[in-house]
Amino acid sequence: MLPCQPAGVLCVPEEDIEAMEAGHIPFTPSDVGPLCRLYKCDDDADALRGLLGAARYWADDVTDTAPGHHRRLTGCARQAEEMLWLAADRLPPFVQTPAYAAAAGSQYGGLPGVPLPLPARSRLLLDEHVLLTEDFSPEVMVSQLKHLLGQKACEVRVVPGRVQRGLGPVVVLRMAAAHVLAVPSPHGVGYRPDGQPPRGVVDAWNSTTPGASQYLLQRAVQQHARRQGAAAAPETGHPGPPLGPSSGGMDTAEVSDGRRSLPNLSPHLPQ
Repeated sequence: MLPCQPAGVLCVPEEDIEAMEAGHIPFTPSDVGPLCRLYKCDDDADALRGLLGAARYWADDVTDTAPGHHRRLTGCARQAEEMLWLAADRLPPFVQTPAYAAAAGSQYGGLPGVPLPLPARSRLLLDEHVLLTEDFSPEVMVSQLKHLLGQKACEVRVVPGRVQRGLGPVVVLRMAAAHVLAVPSPHGVGYRPDGQPPRGVVDAWNSTTPGASQYLLQRAVQQHARRQGAAAAPETGHPGPPLGPSSGGMDTAEVSDGRRSLPNLSPHLPQ
């Protein structure tokens, strides 16, 4: 959509719309209704007004607990210039197959299994537990992991074993106006504009390599395929080895309040 359309709705110059998008001019609660009607997202108007009202300053931390909070998070991710998504429990929606999305439920909102347009620089960091979970059938997991191996929309890395306890899920977004740290949970999404990610996110990424991550994904496919075969085979009395994460994972000590500056994120990630 061109700037002239929202400018006409708000009766302001196009330059003001561009400044709003860049974070130089704040939106006001009275702007929300007309813009939501223009962008056909009326269901989000009350929640967005509430977030604006909760922030005394544009860089204040806010928490979105209104219905649709995860849908709004995926909308933010779609508009970001860069994204790093650390998943420690479930895969995010933009890499889910329809079968996985149906089994997992609509935790993140939106249409299950429909990939989102992603930022040009998108990274997905997975706890190995996400690959090995037995919460879903082996058929669902084999299909899902093969999809991960074949997708090109984002770079996927896998942390052997478990990431630091309490570290994820975390979404780091580089928006036009500022870096934003988002912390999704079943009950809402916390946002820290111009904030700092928990110490360890960048270290976790740098502890991985593309080759090792591909190996862990392929090994997880094989383990779920064995689980699939075992379910179909008659009982022999000799069960195969259980699914389990790699040994030698990252330290699982509790994460302190130590944090790393978000503007330092890009230099630490592979170009």
